[in-house]
Amino acid sequence: MLDTTTKSLEELGFASNMRKSFSPRKRHVVDMIATICWFHALRIHLDASTVVAVQRAIEPVEIGDPDGVYRRWREYHKGRHSPRRRVIDMCNEVCPQAVAVYRSPLWCALRLDRPIDQVAKSLLGTTCRLGDELIKRMWNFPENSRPHVDPRWMRKRGMAMLRQGNLEGLAVLVVCMRLAASQGLSRLAVTFYRYAAHCMKTLGIWFYALGVAQGLSEYLEDDLLPICGDAAFLGNFSSVHYLSQIQSMGIELKRVVAANNNRLTAIEEVEVVIGWLDL
Repeated sequence: MLDTTTKSLEELGFASNMRKSFSPRKRHVVDMIATICWFHALRIHLDASTVVAVQRAIEPVEIGDPDGVYRRWREYHKGRHSPRRRVIDMCNEVCPQAVAVYRSPLWCALRLDRPIDQVAKSLLGTTCRLGDELIKRMWNFPENSRPHVDPRWMRKRGMAMLRQGNLEGLAVLVVCMRLAASQGLSRLAVTFYRYAAHCMKTLGIWFYALGVAQGLSEYLEDDLLPICGDAAFLGNFSSVHYLSQIQSMGIELKRVVAANNNRLTAIEEVEVVIGWLDL
Protein backbone atom coordinates (compact mmCIF):
# COMPACT_ATOMS: atom_id res chain seq x y z
CA MET A 1 0.00 0.00 0.00
CA LEU A 2 1.07 3.58 -0.61
CA ASP A 3 2.14 5.75 2.30
CA THR A 4 0.09 8.91 1.86
CA THR A 5 0.91 10.36 5.30
CA THR A 6 1.87 14.00 4.99
CA LYS A 7 5.55 14.44 5.84
CA SER A 8 7.68 17.23 7.29
CA LEU A 9 10.71 18.58 5.49
CA GLU A 10 12.96 16.39 7.61
CA GLU A 11 10.88 13.31 6.86
CA LEU A 12 10.98 14.07 3.16
CA GLY A 13 14.65 13.11 3.45
CA PHE A 14 17.79 14.26 1.73
CA ALA A 15 16.22 17.11 -0.19
CA SER A 16 15.11 18.89 3.00
CA ASN A 17 18.73 19.42 3.98
CA MET A 18 19.64 20.69 0.52
CA ARG A 19 16.89 23.20 -0.16
CA LYS A 20 19.30 26.12 0.14
CA SER A 21 21.93 24.44 -2.04
CA PHE A 22 21.39 24.91 -5.76
CA SER A 23 24.06 22.63 -7.18
CA PRO A 24 22.76 21.01 -10.40
CA ARG A 25 23.58 17.63 -8.89
CA LYS A 26 21.33 18.21 -5.90
CA ARG A 27 17.54 18.01 -6.03
CA HIS A 28 15.64 20.99 -4.66
CA VAL A 29 12.89 20.23 -2.16
CA VAL A 30 10.35 22.20 -4.23
CA ASP A 31 10.98 19.92 -7.21
CA MET A 32 10.54 16.98 -4.86
CA ILE A 33 7.19 18.31 -3.61
CA ALA A 34 6.00 18.99 -7.18
CA THR A 35 6.79 15.41 -8.20
CA ILE A 36 5.04 13.94 -5.16
CA CYS A 37 1.96 16.09 -5.87
CA TRP A 38 1.92 14.94 -9.50
CA PHE A 39 2.27 11.27 -8.55
CA HIS A 40 -0.50 11.29 -5.95
CA ALA A 41 -2.83 13.35 -8.18
CA LEU A 42 -2.34 10.63 -10.77
CA ARG A 43 -2.82 7.87 -8.19
CA ILE A 44 -6.09 9.38 -6.93
CA HIS A 45 -7.39 9.73 -10.50
CA LEU A 46 -6.55 6.08 -11.21
CA ASP A 47 -7.88 4.94 -7.81
CA ALA A 48 -4.65 2.95 -7.46
CA SER A 49 -3.41 1.62 -4.12
CA THR A 50 0.21 0.73 -5.02
CA VAL A 51 3.10 2.20 -6.97
CA VAL A 52 3.07 -0.72 -9.39
CA ALA A 53 -0.64 -0.19 -10.08
CA VAL A 54 0.05 3.40 -11.11
CA GLN A 55 3.05 2.37 -13.20
CA ARG A 56 1.15 -0.39 -15.02
CA ALA A 57 -1.69 1.99 -15.89
CA ILE A 58 0.69 4.54 -17.44
CA GLU A 59 3.85 2.69 -18.49
CA PRO A 60 3.28 -1.09 -18.67
CA VAL A 61 6.38 -3.25 -19.21
CA GLU A 62 7.13 -6.86 -20.00
CA ILE A 63 8.03 -9.37 -17.29
CA GLY A 64 11.53 -8.81 -15.97
CA ASP A 65 11.46 -5.01 -16.18
CA PRO A 66 14.82 -4.77 -18.06
CA ASP A 67 14.84 -0.96 -18.03
CA GLY A 68 14.11 -0.58 -14.33
CA VAL A 69 10.74 1.07 -15.03
CA TYR A 70 9.20 0.00 -11.72
CA ARG A 71 12.27 1.23 -9.80
CA ARG A 72 11.96 4.58 -11.56
CA TRP A 73 8.29 4.86 -10.59
CA ARG A 74 9.17 4.18 -6.95
CA GLU A 75 11.54 7.14 -7.19
CA TYR A 76 8.71 9.26 -8.62
CA HIS A 77 6.56 8.25 -5.65
CA LYS A 78 9.26 9.48 -3.26
CA GLY A 79 9.90 12.63 -5.32
CA ARG A 80 13.55 11.74 -5.88
CA HIS A 81 13.45 11.99 -9.67
CA SER A 82 11.39 14.11 -12.05
CA PRO A 83 9.22 12.19 -14.52
CA ARG A 84 10.58 11.85 -18.04
CA ARG A 85 8.97 13.86 -20.82
CA ARG A 86 7.70 10.66 -22.42
CA VAL A 87 6.05 9.69 -19.12
CA ILE A 88 4.43 13.12 -18.82
CA ASP A 89 3.06 12.79 -22.37
CA MET A 90 1.57 9.39 -21.51
CA CYS A 91 0.06 10.79 -18.31
CA ASN A 92 -1.43 13.69 -20.24
CA GLU A 93 -3.53 11.26 -22.24
CA VAL A 94 -4.88 9.63 -19.07
CA CYS A 95 -5.03 12.48 -16.55
CA PRO A 96 -4.19 15.99 -17.84
CA GLN A 97 -5.11 17.39 -14.41
CA ALA A 98 -2.11 15.67 -12.83
CA VAL A 99 0.17 17.05 -15.55
CA ALA A 100 -1.26 20.54 -14.91
CA VAL A 101 -0.31 20.13 -11.24
CA TYR A 102 3.25 19.21 -12.20
CA ARG A 103 3.54 22.15 -14.61
CA SER A 104 1.99 24.70 -12.27
CA PRO A 105 3.86 28.04 -12.09
CA LEU A 106 3.72 27.72 -8.30
CA TRP A 107 6.83 25.55 -8.23
CA CYS A 108 8.93 28.17 -10.07
CA ALA A 109 7.51 30.88 -7.80
CA LEU A 110 8.64 28.95 -4.73
CA ARG A 111 12.19 28.42 -6.02
CA LEU A 112 14.17 31.25 -4.44
CA ASP A 113 17.08 30.56 -6.78
CA ARG A 114 14.90 31.55 -9.76
CA PRO A 115 15.11 35.33 -10.48
CA ILE A 116 11.78 36.78 -9.45
CA ASP A 117 11.59 39.14 -12.45
CA GLN A 118 11.78 36.16 -14.80
CA VAL A 119 9.20 34.23 -12.81
CA ALA A 120 6.82 37.23 -12.80
CA LYS A 121 7.26 37.72 -16.54
CA SER A 122 6.50 34.08 -17.27
CA LEU A 123 3.36 34.16 -15.08
CA LEU A 124 1.99 37.44 -16.48
CA GLY A 125 -0.78 36.80 -18.98
CA THR A 126 -1.37 33.21 -17.87
CA THR A 127 -3.50 33.98 -14.83
CA CYS A 128 -6.81 35.82 -14.42
CA ARG A 129 -7.27 39.56 -14.93
CA LEU A 130 -7.08 40.41 -11.22
CA GLY A 131 -3.99 38.24 -10.84
CA ASP A 132 -2.31 40.05 -13.72
CA GLU A 133 -3.20 43.38 -12.11
CA LEU A 134 -1.49 42.35 -8.88
CA ILE A 135 1.68 41.28 -10.69
CA LYS A 136 1.80 44.42 -12.84
CA ARG A 137 1.30 46.61 -9.77
CA MET A 138 4.30 45.04 -8.05
CA TRP A 139 6.59 44.54 -11.03
CA ASN A 140 9.28 47.02 -12.14
CA PHE A 141 8.48 50.02 -9.99
CA PRO A 142 10.86 52.95 -10.66
CA GLU A 143 13.88 52.95 -8.43
CA ASN A 144 13.46 54.65 -5.05
CA SER A 145 9.66 54.77 -5.45
CA ARG A 146 7.18 53.26 -3.05
CA PRO A 147 3.89 52.07 -4.52
CA HIS A 148 0.70 53.18 -2.84
CA VAL A 149 -1.70 50.27 -2.54
CA ASP A 150 -5.28 50.98 -1.52
CA PRO A 151 -6.20 48.34 1.12
CA ARG A 152 -9.60 47.82 -0.56
CA TRP A 153 -7.91 47.34 -3.95
CA MET A 154 -5.52 44.86 -2.39
CA ARG A 155 -8.22 42.93 -0.53
CA LYS A 156 -10.39 42.56 -3.63
CA ARG A 157 -7.56 40.98 -5.60
CA GLY A 158 -6.11 39.00 -2.72
CA MET A 159 -9.52 37.48 -1.97
CA ALA A 160 -9.97 36.73 -5.67
CA MET A 161 -6.81 34.62 -5.56
CA LEU A 162 -8.15 32.79 -2.49
CA ARG A 163 -11.51 32.10 -4.13
CA GLN A 164 -9.83 30.56 -7.14
CA GLY A 165 -8.86 27.73 -4.83
CA ASN A 166 -6.01 26.59 -7.09
CA LEU A 167 -2.22 26.55 -7.38
CA GLU A 168 -2.16 29.48 -9.82
CA GLY A 169 -3.78 31.82 -7.29
CA LEU A 170 -1.16 30.81 -4.71
CA ALA A 171 1.57 31.33 -7.31
CA VAL A 172 0.40 34.92 -7.92
CA LEU A 173 0.51 35.71 -4.19
CA VAL A 174 3.98 34.18 -3.76
CA VAL A 175 5.31 36.09 -6.79
CA CYS A 176 3.91 39.40 -5.47
CA MET A 177 5.40 38.69 -2.03
CA ARG A 178 8.80 38.09 -3.57
CA LEU A 179 8.53 41.19 -5.77
CA ALA A 180 7.68 43.33 -2.73
CA ALA A 181 10.53 41.80 -0.72
CA SER A 182 13.01 42.38 -3.55
CA GLN A 183 12.16 46.11 -3.40
CA GLY A 184 12.56 46.31 0.35
CA LEU A 185 8.82 46.71 0.95
CA SER A 186 8.71 44.41 3.97
CA ARG A 187 5.25 45.35 5.23
CA LEU A 188 3.72 44.86 1.80
CA ALA A 189 5.62 41.59 1.41
CA VAL A 190 4.17 40.36 4.73
CA THR A 191 0.68 41.35 3.53
CA PHE A 192 1.11 39.10 0.51
CA TYR A 193 2.56 36.43 2.79
CA ARG A 194 -0.62 36.53 4.87
CA TYR A 195 -2.76 36.04 1.78
CA ALA A 196 -0.49 33.20 0.65
CA ALA A 197 -0.80 31.58 4.10
CA HIS A 198 -4.61 31.82 3.91
CA CYS A 199 -4.48 30.33 0.40
CA MET A 200 -2.42 27.47 1.82
CA LYS A 201 -5.27 26.86 4.24
CA THR A 202 -7.96 26.86 1.54
CA LEU A 203 -5.86 24.29 -0.34
CA GLY A 204 -4.89 22.44 2.83
CA ILE A 205 -7.19 19.42 2.54
CA TRP A 206 -5.97 18.83 -1.02
CA PHE A 207 -2.30 19.23 -0.02
CA TYR A 208 -2.92 16.78 2.82
CA ALA A 209 -4.37 14.22 0.41
CA LEU A 210 -1.22 14.54 -1.70
CA GLY A 211 1.06 14.04 1.32
CA VAL A 212 2.87 17.41 1.20
CA ALA A 213 0.85 19.65 3.54
CA GLN A 214 3.32 19.78 6.42
CA GLY A 215 6.48 19.93 4.33
CA LEU A 216 5.09 22.69 2.12
CA SER A 217 3.87 24.74 5.08
CA GLU A 218 7.27 24.41 6.76
CA TYR A 219 8.95 25.58 3.57
CA LEU A 220 6.61 28.58 3.42
CA GLU A 221 7.41 29.49 7.02
CA ASP A 222 11.11 28.63 7.14
CA ASP A 223 12.26 29.74 3.69
CA LEU A 224 9.80 32.29 2.31
CA LEU A 225 8.98 34.29 5.44
CA PRO A 226 12.60 35.34 6.14
CA ILE A 227 12.87 37.13 2.77
CA CYS A 228 10.19 39.60 3.91
CA GLY A 229 12.77 41.19 6.19
CA ASP A 230 10.33 42.17 8.91
CA ALA A 231 8.06 39.54 10.45
CA ALA A 232 6.75 41.81 13.22
CA PHE A 233 3.48 42.35 11.38
CA LEU A 234 2.92 38.69 10.50
CA GLY A 235 -0.42 37.01 11.07
CA ASN A 236 -0.90 33.79 12.99
CA PHE A 237 -0.02 31.21 10.33
CA SER A 238 2.11 28.45 11.80
CA SER A 239 3.25 25.21 10.21
CA VAL A 240 3.04 23.61 13.66
CA HIS A 241 -0.73 24.14 13.78
CA TYR A 242 -1.38 23.79 10.06
CA LEU A 243 -2.36 20.11 10.11
CA SER A 244 -4.78 20.55 13.02
CA GLN A 245 -6.39 23.46 11.17
CA ILE A 246 -6.77 21.29 8.08
CA GLN A 247 -8.42 18.60 10.19
CA SER A 248 -10.88 21.09 11.67
CA MET A 249 -11.66 22.51 8.23
CA GLY A 250 -12.22 19.00 6.91
CA ILE A 251 -14.76 18.28 9.65
CA GLU A 252 -16.62 21.51 8.91
CA LEU A 253 -16.55 20.89 5.17
CA LYS A 254 -17.96 17.36 5.58
CA ARG A 255 -20.77 18.75 7.75
CA VAL A 256 -21.73 21.41 5.20
CA VAL A 257 -21.46 19.02 2.25
CA ALA A 258 -23.69 16.48 4.02
CA ALA A 259 -26.22 19.21 4.86
CA ASN A 260 -26.35 20.09 1.15
CA ASN A 261 -26.81 16.48 -0.01
CA ASN A 262 -23.26 16.34 -1.42
CA ARG A 263 -24.10 18.95 -4.05
CA LEU A 264 -21.47 21.58 -3.37
CA THR A 265 -19.26 22.63 -6.27
CA ALA A 266 -15.50 23.02 -5.85
CA ILE A 267 -15.90 26.82 -5.68
CA GLU A 268 -18.61 26.50 -3.03
CA GLU A 269 -16.34 24.24 -1.00
CA VAL A 270 -13.64 26.94 -1.10
CA GLU A 271 -16.22 29.48 0.11
CA VAL A 272 -17.00 27.20 3.07
CA VAL A 273 -13.32 27.12 4.01
CA ILE A 274 -12.99 30.91 3.62
CA GLY A 275 -16.02 31.34 5.85
CA TRP A 276 -14.47 29.00 8.41
CA LEU A 277 -11.29 31.09 8.33
CA ASP A 278 -13.47 34.21 8.91
CA LEU A 279 -11.70 36.26 6.23
